[in-house]
Amino acid sequence: MKVLIADDHPLFRASIANAIKSLEDDLTVVEAADFEAAAKIAEQDKTFDLVLLDLIMPAMEPIEGLQCIISLLPQVPIVVVSAIENRRDALQTIDLGATGYIPKTVSQDEFLNMLKVVLAGGLCLPRKFSERAVASAPRREVAHSRFASGELLAGLTKRQRQVLALLAEGKSNIEIAGDLSVSDKTVRFYISAILKTLKVRNRTQAALIAARAMEIFPVESSTETH
Repeated sequence: MKVLIADDHPLFRASIANAIKSLEDDLTVVEAADFEAAAKIAEQDKTFDLVLLDLIMPAMEPIEGLQCIISLLPQVPIVVVSAIENRRDALQTIDLGATGYIPKTVSQDEFLNMLKVVLAGGLCLPRKFSERAVASAPRREVAHSRFASGELLAGLTKRQRQVLALLAEGKSNIEIAGDLSVSDKTVRFYISAILKTLKVRNRTQAALIAARAMEIFPVESSTETH
């Protein structure tokens, strides 16, 4: 596995590199100290399996830098690792195409668990960022009107809404199957139906919709048989 770590603090890059050693025995780490260096590396090498990216680095503005790396490595999971713990910023990075957002304050175990979710094809967000927004919190403008459409979400069954809420927590298919006591195949079926109903292309976009709309459809604890 090859990982690109982009952060302007050498000590933090070294810390991340050391932390992720347990993810795989055959691990190659490439480091970049700013957005420009990361972009040059991404232009020359498309074989990365994962990118861990700080938002506040020299050479580019945060959003510009994130968009640049995403455009250069569109098929590679890109996880923002940031000192900024802000739900709105986290959701914005996901909206732009990042596969996860991890605050630098998380423990090493939590950090590794969140990366495992991403490597398994899931989306990782801190659980507190997936919870219902505080009523007084300002709402961010939505990129597409359908993301806030109650009618669209109302097209989901109760079980599909449960699956969608778990997707927003960054859980993998196997974890969702365990939580709902169904098979992994059944979860894949639900996710396929969810993507079709929400008119999105992937689970990342679906999870973003869920994270924004938790106040519309809170998770029900009861189960369905269909």
